[in-house]
Amino acid sequence: LAETGADFPKLIFEMENSLDPKSIEYMGLFFSGIKRYFGGQVAVCSITRQQLLDHQIPPEIDIPELANTIKSAIGNEIAISMTEKDQDVIRVSMRARGDKFDLSKIAVATGSGGGHPVAAGATIKKPMPEAKRFLLETIQKVYPDLGQP
Repeated sequence: LAETGADFPKLIFEMENSLDPKSIEYMGLFFSGIKRYFGGQVAVCSITRQQLLDHQIPPEIDIPELANTIKSAIGNEIAISMTEKDQDVIRVSMRARGDKFDLSKIAVATGSGGGHPVAAGATIKKPMPEAKRFLLETIQKVYPDLGQP
């Protein structure tokens, strides 16, 4: 590839610095909504469809690595993003900090998901407050030693 004459520094710069301004606003909404549960071990961020509409954020904007950023904070063993892209259809993305929890078990227990031990997802067809409550209850059932949300 180097022999093709490509300007790799320029290409990398363009890849890393070409976000839509609405993506930055999406990230701000995302990070400002973080709530911690189960003694601070589970960090959850939720964005409703109405928030996206209010901020004129196009529904195609999606930044899946944001859950990875949340799990990078000390103490966040499980990071969860919940995004309502359609009315009462919540997309859930989960990332684990280590191998203490198998997220695929949580995703499968929702009845609508799957994945790997450290990265899993699900779709929950409920309004956001109910979806969040359902997910927290599911986590508690799968990992009762976590205690109460």
